[in-house]
Amino acid sequence: MRKSFCKVKQLFACCFFVIPSISLLANAPDILESKKLSVSFNIPAKNAIGVHEFYTLDAVNLAGYYWKTSNDSSDTPNWSKERYNYRKTGNSTGNLTVINSSGEPTLLELSFSSSTTASCNLSFWSMTGGQLVKESHTGTATVSLTDLVLSDVPIEYQIAEPSGYYAPASISGGTLSAQDSYWSIYNESVIFNVSGNFSANITNNSGSSSGSGSSYTYTKTGTNSAILSYTIDGAGHTFEYDLQFSGKNTGFYSKYANYGGGTTDVTTGPFTLTGVVVPEQFFWEDYDDCNGSKIETSRWSPGYWDGGNAPSLGNGKITFSGNTVSGFKTVLPTTSMLAFNSGIKDALETSFASSDSKQSHSFLELANNDVKGIEVEVQLPMDVDSNTAIGLYTSDWSKAFSSDQSDKSFFGLDLWRDHIDIEYVDPQTGSMVSSNLTTQPGKSHIFSFLFKNGMVSMYVDGAKVAEFSSANFSRDSIVVRAWNNAGTPFSAHLKNARVLRNWEDYDQFSDNLLDASKWMATNNYFVGNQPTETNGRIELSGLTSQHSNTFLLFKNSEGIDGVEADIWLPSDAPVDTGVLIGITDAGTPVGYLDLWAGSAQTHFSINLGNSATGEAIDFTRNADLGKSYKVAIIKGEQKTALYLDGEKVAEVSTWQSNNIDIIFRGVNDAGSSFTAYLDNVRVLRNWEDYDDFSSGSLNASKWGTMYFYGGDKPEV
Repeated sequence: MRKSFCKVKQLFACCFFVIPSISLLANAPDILESKKLSVSFNIPAKNAIGVHEFYTLDAVNLAGYYWKTSNDSSDTPNWSKERYNYRKTGNSTGNLTVINSSGEPTLLELSFSSSTTASCNLSFWSMTGGQLVKESHTGTATVSLTDLVLSDVPIEYQIAEPSGYYAPASISGGTLSAQDSYWSIYNESVIFNVSGNFSANITNNSGSSSGSGSSYTYTKTGTNSAILSYTIDGAGHTFEYDLQFSGKNTGFYSKYANYGGGTTDVTTGPFTLTGVVVPEQFFWEDYDDCNGSKIETSRWSPGYWDGGNAPSLGNGKITFSGNTVSGFKTVLPTTSMLAFNSGIKDALETSFASSDSKQSHSFLELANNDVKGIEVEVQLPMDVDSNTAIGLYTSDWSKAFSSDQSDKSFFGLDLWRDHIDIEYVDPQTGSMVSSNLTTQPGKSHIFSFLFKNGMVSMYVDGAKVAEFSSANFSRDSIVVRAWNNAGTPFSAHLKNARVLRNWEDYDQFSDNLLDASKWMATNNYFVGNQPTETNGRIELSGLTSQHSNTFLLFKNSEGIDGVEADIWLPSDAPVDTGVLIGITDAGTPVGYLDLWAGSAQTHFSINLGNSATGEAIDFTRNADLGKSYKVAIIKGEQKTALYLDGEKVAEVSTWQSNNIDIIFRGVNDAGSSFTAYLDNVRVLRNWEDYDDFSSGSLNASKWGTMYFYGGDKPEV
């Protein structure tokens, strides 16, 4: 049998918008990305009854779990990496084509009875003599859709997350080159002219053909996904691509082609783009991947009111909910609200005491908003009503809790059922600026804020949607919040949060002279050479002697809570060469990220522990020679973490010690001469209050005063 298919109340100002009611009946989704499809099928000709599950990992990649159940005991459950193509064909219909690892497609013609259930007809193709042949047997199935829980998919069948956001805003002036993974000779080249037309050339085992068209459509649909369509003039052939970017101008596609006369096909393979600008890249670092057992108070301060519940963590996401308990009116202000006004809780309770729960909020505030940027992935359920939203907002409490400026107290992005609101106050006019983007129920989006040079930039899925001056605005709080404006039960989800930290350049090693005021260079450990600064980087080299080590230490690490640097090994590094960033307590190693040239595989050894709590993390991850990696250690008040290329790879409870050092080390354990590299060291400082001017008088031990030519004496 085949196994391949077969006003306080106006705090967030959201009450100003009335969202029209939308029918929830039989709407086929526009896309199927990040979904789990459970397919209960019956294929009479094969006497096959059972359940397969499909997990759509991105725009084109899918993990299939076959024979979850079967009426044949010889069918063994198994996983498979596959591709897919989905097209919405009508208001309540869509076609899903699953292409197995042999290039054989299965077509599911879906008819939706709701946004989460469908019936379908099944058709099958098999590869015979290098040609796809449609099978004579068919089947039927019922399909249920739920949100993807990535942890349900074994790691070896998941798709590696791209290291950046690569889907370009436009392909005008560029060229698409694509191949078919299951056709030995197939190359297509499509040139997209800046004038808006295109020309195409295809070469296969039958020869070459060409065509052109007067227009094409390209739409970015996510940080690493896009759709492309065009029609060949004259022939009338139409092509629709789903593009999934895995790197700079490269990735994989699935393509639906309609040649007319009922002839269609679906293909998949790799693609590249040339002549296309790669989007600006930002080095985001993990803040909360929402995979813990509880919401960490070191990261978030929770809040809720008017029927909103406390946010909760589970199943790889943080859930915001409300209006689930009749008469529930408890208020919880966030830390920064209480810092602004210690009596705000009483004021809020009075305000909401007699409300109708149409301002029900559940939210999380960033525990420390001293960041250069934040991005969050948010999502509403597929069956959400039109009265629920989740968004990323920044608030100015002095305006939010004023009598006449609450409508100018925020800027933000709000995800509703079918659209995204973009809102901010123009600092020049003082007027609210609003716009929106369309979306579909159940689709997740990445919202981002960047704060730079007095400007705020807002992004949706990597595309800039607004930019404005932050003049006359105090960024008191960054909040992820969900709410409902109808007094009905609601839920919404936060799936990931990342930040751009305020890293401070410490040493870029640009003058080829090691700065003795910043570093202690030592070869006192075994027989390494002195670290040298040359060619705009640090070289950690060693002699031909077993256990040759070279260390570089901070001259003074007091007040430094985090260190980040680029480390790498040359492509010809001898076996058993390593370079690491490590953290020590009184000289004893307690954690490290160690890039190691092993005899079988280059890898990172990742280790972090806390002996007092018993926490211990120790594992390896494959790596490459000749490639630079950004590594970081951040020691916070409650948690200490290791980061590799922005991903938090280890975290334990912070231990108390006044004898912490962060070190860099190069080593070879096999008696070979070696060189390892280090560059671009940056630090996070632990800023301390100098004077908050709360004493009522100027502290003469901290300040001297001067005033003349009519100036007044400075006063507190």
